Amino acid sequence: MLKKLITFSAILCTGQAWAACVDGAAGPNGVDSATEGSTCDNSGTSYIGNNTAYASGSGSVLNFLPGTVISSNGVAAVYTLAVGGVNSGGSIPGAGATVHAKGDLTVNGNALGSTRSIFIFSGTDAGGKRNSLQIDGNLTATRTGGLYGAVIENTGGDLLVAGKTSLTSNVSDALRNRGDANSTFRGSTSINVSGSNGIFQSGGTVNFNGDLTINTTTGNGIKTSGGLLNARELYIDVKSGVGNGIAISDRGIVNISGGEIITEGKGSTAISLNGGAFSSTDALSILTKSNDSQGIVLSGDAKAILARTDIQTQGDNANGINIINTPTNGVTLYFQDAISIETLGGGSNAIASKNNPANGFVLPAGSMLVTQGENSHGIDMQIESGGGDLTV
Repeated sequence: MLKKLITFSAILCTGQAWAACVDGAAGPNGVDSATEGSTCDNSGTSYIGNNTAYASGSGSVLNFLPGTVISSNGVAAVYTLAVGGVNSGGSIPGAGATVHAKGDLTVNGNALGSTRSIFIFSGTDAGGKRNSLQIDGNLTATRTGGLYGAVIENTGGDLLVAGKTSLTSNVSDALRNRGDANSTFRGSTSINVSGSNGIFQSGGTVNFNGDLTINTTTGNGIKTSGGLLNARELYIDVKSGVGNGIAISDRGIVNISGGEIITEGKGSTAISLNGGAFSSTDALSILTKSNDSQGIVLSGDAKAILARTDIQTQGDNANGINIINTPTNGVTLYFQDAISIETLGGGSNAIASKNNPANGFVLPAGSMLVTQGENSHGIDMQIESGGGDLTV
């Protein structure tokens, strides 16, 4: 009896001795988890805790039933659902893990501080396997409570949502994609954010195979400094503040089919490129509603390739396209189809440049540039017409 008692006490004192499968156990961390290479099938559909659910370690698989809801209980700075580690007294990574939702999944990360509703760790196991989150149905994820967190943060794993996606957040990014992370959303995606970015990308690849709709208040719709973002039809509305529809810098690349971008705050820009690249292949509509709000701004070594594009700016000092070249850096601007630019306010040029363009461009036949305010010009730069018709 004494020998058994001593052995049991030793196990209780070992802080890292977690069970391979935990399904709804009491305690602040690991209410639901898979570790040590185990495959764990959940029996319930509702889990609440701090760092509520996770899979960690090479070969570990955590399976959720359709309709599962995972929620935080309000404690700050937690990962409600984590893949490839657990945030418990400091992040403890374990690469090569998989979380598989076999239907619809809801994750509510409603807590203060740097809480992430969903966090995917980077890294690979000895066989090169990355951490993976697969959702066979629809994903609904929310994040409320304050600054610094995110609804989804993928730092270097694989995320696949087969159905529709709905992300809602206040004062924190809806989606962060970093490192060599790969995030794919096959169905339509809806993002609603106040006070932060809809998408913040510094690396990796993000694919939206369905329509992407982003509504933000005082934040950017998409902000990227690295990596590749592909979207089909894109709809962005920045309702107030100086947030941009799309803000691209450094090595960020955004490719879309077409869609609509609206900015409503003073000093905002529908598409801002300071380096990086943007391209569209179908009809794109751009509208800015306030003073000092540009349609498209290009600077540094930015590159833009535009298909059919309609731009309207309604405020003063609001250019349709503003090109900022330097003696050593020039932007590249290519129109695949005729464009239409209309400016309504004073001091608002259809196309303007502070310096002569280092790279000339051709304005296609059938393009139309209309300015209605005082001290506004159709073109305030030297341009090669390419022999096509030009209406100013």
